[in-house]
Amino acid sequence: MDDAVKGGLMQISEAVSAMTTRTSGAIQQMEKETKILKGNLGKKFCSHERDPIVQS
Repeated sequence: MDDAVKGGLMQISEAVSAMTTRTSGAIQQMEKETKILKGNLGKKFCSHERDPIVQS
C-alpha cells in the first residue's frame, strides 16, 4: 500500500510539473503576442500624422 501511495503521489507531482511548465510557456507566448500587438497599435495610431486623408 505504501508503494502504491508513493507511486500515485509521484504521478501527481509529475503531472503538476508538466502542467506548470506548459502554463508558463503559454503565458510567455501571450506576453510576447501582447507586446507585438501593443507595438503595432502604437505604430498605427502614430502613423496618422503622415496620412494625408487624416490631415485634410
